[in-house]
Amino acid sequence: FADSKVTTRNTMMGMTTEGTTYIKGARERTETSMPMNMGKSVTIIQCDQKRVITVNPANNTCMVTPMDWNETAGAAKAAAAAEAEPSSTETSAGPTRKGGTVTFTSTATDTGERQKMFGLTARHVKSRMAAESSPDACSPGGMNMERDGWYADIAPALACRSHWTGAAQAMQRGHQSGGCHDRIQFKGSMANLGYPLKETMTMSSGGHQFSMST
Repeated sequence: FADSKVTTRNTMMGMTTEGTTYIKGARERTETSMPMNMGKSVTIIQCDQKRVITVNPANNTCMVTPMDWNETAGAAKAAAAAEAEPSSTETSAGPTRKGGTVTFTSTATDTGERQKMFGLTARHVKSRMAAESSPDACSPGGMNMERDGWYADIAPALACRSHWTGAAQAMQRGHQSGGCHDRIQFKGSMANLGYPLKETMTMSSGGHQFSMST
């Protein structure tokens, strides 16, 4: 049973997707209905376990991605988690190929503006994130992302969500290609942005740029 239930609407390139998110403590489950009857995707963020589980209900498969929070203790813990669960990853989603490391460097600035939204006090925060990939990484580097939104503290234990949701957009293509599996680590400002009540994300990579509004 969830502590909170959130419904969202995302718009990108004229296409709209709707989702439902369930939050309990340091864990979040998001179910998204894809456009053009492409089915449903499920993402489970477990900040307490420092990992993200991506589920494909149509194929009954899943993929576990460890989150690496620093280059020493975090790296060792993420590597141990990956080694501890090879069988579940291989049997659920097929054989995976070990990739490299993708490092996300982020900064965030609170503008000081406040606004009442959905009965909550939201703060206006602008953030930036850039990705750098090692030569053996599945996902290419050279990604820059800017987020401009209003955020509220409805799930303090989900602090890792602020960083992972941005990184997931950049990692999606690489992770879906051939079962390749990168290690993710973060640098820079690790402050919890809060939960987005309204947000616009602009990403540029490989000479292309697109925006998504939530």
